[in-house]
Amino acid sequence: MPLIDLDAWTVYEQRLRILDKFASLRRTRLDVAQTMIIPDVSQPGSSFFFEKIPLSVSWQGENPEEPFEPAPLLNEKVCLWTGDVTVLECGAIAVPTMWNFEPEGAGLSGNVYLKGGLSVKRDCLEHGIVECGQTVVTKGYDLPCQFVFHTAPPSFRRIQNQYDMLQSCYETCFAVLVEQGVRTIAFTCLGTGSKFNQPKVDAAHIALKTARRWLEAPGHAELVDRVAFVVKNARQEEIYEQLLKVYFPVTTRATPPAPALLDDDSSQQVLEDLLSQLPTPPQ
Repeated sequence: MPLIDLDAWTVYEQRLRILDKFASLRRTRLDVAQTMIIPDVSQPGSSFFFEKIPLSVSWQGENPEEPFEPAPLLNEKVCLWTGDVTVLECGAIAVPTMWNFEPEGAGLSGNVYLKGGLSVKRDCLEHGIVECGQTVVTKGYDLPCQFVFHTAPPSFRRIQNQYDMLQSCYETCFAVLVEQGVRTIAFTCLGTGSKFNQPKVDAAHIALKTARRWLEAPGHAELVDRVAFVVKNARQEEIYEQLLKVYFPVTTRATPPAPALLDDDSSQQVLEDLLSQLPTPPQ
């Protein structure tokens, strides 16, 4: 008699997956305005404060603190979700991989292989290698997502073009998204794992700015329904919550100007002018 009732365990595992799918679908529908109720980040005393929001290495993009105009249409496309990306039921998930697709099955790639089945790993190995900054697509197979975008981030070295290569990971994912006709995509924090060691703040800057620039290009916003950024811990969540306000600012209602103060003579003149405009009372 087996020590574990495999049939009962299979049913239990399926129930967990169904619950995970339900929770994921419910939370990924949140828009930016609903996910960014956070403490004031303007003061250095706040745990959310990052001094000057620095980049460790010069990146050819614009100043990361450059203000972006509020764009409600774009904000509706973007959301932040905390959890395991492999349980999301969406068009595609974008996950980091080594140049050889990590056949030993370590890290997030190993989790994808485990939950997606041998077919995911087989398709990856058939490609052989993936160049840094490029993306290879496979089907999701046993995963709830339709496709998996395997993209190769650079390992952190203080060289000039490493952030350009990380930016290319996001750009090629968007290009593959259009090619495959996918309308929802979930990005993990590409390049921030132990194998790549990109600074988390820098990588978040690149992720959000690249997404913003792609979405605001003519015709791109109509091609997608949802771009989710998936984080797995509180530190990553803090970083993305703050930087979402930089790259996808929420529209605020302008405060009406205070009425001007009038001296006694001016007030009397205003009152007389108003009275003169009233209709003549009937006789």
